[in-house]
Amino acid sequence: MQRPDFTIRLPHDVRGLAQTEEYFILVQERNERRLRLHDYREIYNVPGLYDHLLSDLLQCTSPEVITRMLSAEVGKVGVPIADLVALDLGAGTGLVGAALQQRGIRRIVGIDILPEACEAAHRDRPGVYWRYYVEDMCNLTAQAHQELTATRFNAMVCVSALGLSHVPTAVFTQGYNLVARDGWVAFNFKPASQSTRDVADFPHFISRVIEAGLLDLQVSHSYRHRLAVDGSPVNYVAMVGRKRANIPPDFILQV
Repeated sequence: MQRPDFTIRLPHDVRGLAQTEEYFILVQERNERRLRLHDYREIYNVPGLYDHLLSDLLQCTSPEVITRMLSAEVGKVGVPIADLVALDLGAGTGLVGAALQQRGIRRIVGIDILPEACEAAHRDRPGVYWRYYVEDMCNLTAQAHQELTATRFNAMVCVSALGLSHVPTAVFTQGYNLVARDGWVAFNFKPASQSTRDVADFPHFISRVIEAGLLDLQVSHSYRHRLAVDGSPVNYVAMVGRKRANIPPDFILQV
């Protein structure tokens, strides 16, 4: 990737800032802009910005952690990793897709609601995705629904997108239900004790899914997802499981 034509300045004296309010200063050609970490449209439009911010400055480990866990669990049952057909839910710029590809997965389908994400993935990581859809999972176009259903996924990953008003439980459910029975599901989330109601919903939801036997949890791991802009750790939980049955609609309504 070419040398970036920007610099990033992290703010001082922001200890305790809510995760959804974290921000940085983007400097381009002597112009400064204050952007929140979740201003994805603006960030994705600048080549290399998301990677430099998340991977280099804030030391995000989630793509490597979760794909490594998935690969290890698949290996335990003797399934060739290359046999996986993976759905990357909330694919963004393709950080996770690239990590899956490096593990040996050959067919990866990305989906994100933002067209800027798709454009950035094709721009920064050409060849990673077999297909990349710009779609609302809860309101798929007829063509996308037909193609996604016909793809016969046996794996889904959803990394750094659950809670915080990114990927709600209904969207996770739609992706999960595209995966074949006994397929693999790998994801991470922020523990409920660390934030607000929308974050608390997913841990409660996934606990019910596991307790009902719909997802057979294979491994769960707490780890440092990344650094906050003030340098403190942001801890998440990663899980890998095997799908045993679809999630019914009433599970979403009861969260």
